[in-house]
Amino acid sequence: MAVLTIEHKSPTMRRDMPLKVVLPFDREGVPPYPLVVLLHGLQGNCNTWLYNTRIERWACDRNLAVAMPQGDNGFWIEPGVAGGPQGDYGAYIVEVTQLMRDLFPVANDREHTFVGGFSMGGYGALRAALLWPELYSKALVFSAACHFFEEDEPGDMAGELRLFEPREEKRATDLNPRWLAERLGREAGRDLFPAFKMLVGADDSLARCNAAMAQCLAEQGASVQFEERRGIHSWNFVQGHLEEGLDWLAGGARANEGSLD
Repeated sequence: MAVLTIEHKSPTMRRDMPLKVVLPFDREGVPPYPLVVLLHGLQGNCNTWLYNTRIERWACDRNLAVAMPQGDNGFWIEPGVAGGPQGDYGAYIVEVTQLMRDLFPVANDREHTFVGGFSMGGYGALRAALLWPELYSKALVFSAACHFFEEDEPGDMAGELRLFEPREEKRATDLNPRWLAERLGREAGRDLFPAFKMLVGADDSLARCNAAMAQCLAEQGASVQFEERRGIHSWNFVQGHLEEGLDWLAGGARANEGSLD
């Protein structure tokens, strides 16, 4: 396996951006490798998945290539003025997907291209899958911070609520995963929906809004696996269910059953 650090000039972000990449070069898998773009949560960075989970080994065991971009605290949207210098973190997910295809022997088709994330990154994965369904066939979502349009008084840990205000004006925009799901169901039908696997802790404050979002997706015709398990909003919860999620992305296939745990 290989873990790479890339710094590249991003036209979407209008600056140099860091990117972490995991490649299963020595795991007996055969390229092109299926690709998953993993998005970190609030107050994280492109290293957060590597620091808090065993994504490096477990992804390589399943022949998955992983791209982990930097989203800062931008909630994987365009947080500033449209077209401004802060860039668009949502569109950057798409740029990273194409960059991986240009640089490495990864899949170039929708069937083997996935997106996933935790918390802020779970919201970003939901939104990306619904906004670009022609690009991603599956979304692995841990404890998505999709509460801004699902609850009357959503939490606000680090001022992120301001990104979605005024909420009533932005409810019928692509910032709202529910609006995106309803639009996709209305205009494209169930055939274009990505598949979703959503996991959330029973004692997570986001459990209710994740359940509501899963129900909305199912009503619109998406294939949804929703599980509420014992746990809270933490990386320990993600780590405890990550292998299950990766198995789902990889279709149960493993490149090397003999790796050390």
